[in-house]
Amino acid sequence: MKLEKWALIAEIVSAIAIVLSLIFVGFQVRQGAEATDNNTAATRGQVLESLMNADLDVLMLAAEHPYLVSFSFNPDEHTEQEIGRATVNFYVLLRTRDHFWKQFNSGFLDEATYVSYRNILLLMITKSAFYRREWEAQIGHGWLDTEFVEDINAELRNLDFE
Repeated sequence: MKLEKWALIAEIVSAIAIVLSLIFVGFQVRQGAEATDNNTAATRGQVLESLMNADLDVLMLAAEHPYLVSFSFNPDEHTEQEIGRATVNFYVLLRTRDHFWKQFNSGFLDEATYVSYRNILLLMITKSAFYRREWEAQIGHGWLDTEFVEDINAELRNLDFE
C-alpha cells in the first residue's frame, strides 16, 4: 500500500511539473513572438526610411533641374543633355518603384504607401509620350520584376492609357 501511495504522489508531482513546464514554454513562446514583432516593426521602419531616402535623392536632382518633375516632359523643348538627364531620371524612378514593389509584395511596405510611390510613375507615363515610349522600351528588357510590370500595365489599362 505504501508503494502505491508513493507512486500516486509521484504521478501528481509529475503532472504538476508538466503543467509548470508548459506554462514556462508558453511564456517563452510569447516572448519570442513579441521579439519577432519588434524586429519586424524595426525592419519595416528601416525599409520606409530607405524608400524615403531613395526618393529624396531623386527630388534633390529635380531641385537642380526642375524640368525633371514636369510630368508632361516634351523632348522637343529641351537640349540633348536635358533629354539624357530626363531619361536617366526616369530609369532611376523605374528601378526605385520596381524595388518598392518588391518591398510591398514581401509585406514590408503597406499598400497605401506603395500606391503613393507608384502613382508618380503612372503620372509620368500617362502625361508624357516621351516617358510612355521609355516605359514601353524598358519593359521588354526583362530587368524589371514581371509582376511589377503587370501591376503598372493593369493600372494603365484602368486609366485607359494602354
